[in-house]
This record gives sequence, C-alpha cells and structure tokens, in this order.
Amino acid sequence: MQKSYLVVSSYGPVYGVLGGDGRSLFIADAVNQKNYFFNLADDPRGTRNRLSGTKRRENETLIHDLVVSVNRFYGLGEYP
Repeated sequence: MQKSYLVVSSYGPVYGVLGGDGRSLFIADAVNQKNYFFNLADDPRGTRNRLSGTKRRENETLIHDLVVSVNRFYGLGEYP
C-alpha cells in the first residue's frame, strides 16, 4: 500500500490526496478556490471539513510533489 494516492479531475483543476489507508481525503479545488480536508475515519460520509492551515500547506506541497513526479515519469519536466 502507498502512503497516499493522487486523484485528479479530468474536467478542471481539482486535485486530491487520498490517504493510503483511506482514512483521510484532501481536496484542492482551484475552480471554486476552496480546499477541504476530511477525516473519513471519524466522518465516513465526509460531511465536516476539518481543514487547518497546517493540513492545507502539507497537502498542497504533497500534491505539487506528486504532480512533479508524474510529470517526470512521462518526461514532461517538473512544472506542474
């Protein structure tokens, strides 16, 4: 099992990180300029946004790093 999984919308700039154990989900929605963090262990339906400044920064950095990793894999350079 991976530590986390990158999920991406094919319709617009919306990225997410699903925790490898499926217990958390972070969503960066550039379309609506909103971010979300759900603790799916405590709130399996994802009804409460638990976003903090620390969670936002950590997950935005993780999304950036994962997108760069995908770009490198396909030979697209580092720019996300």
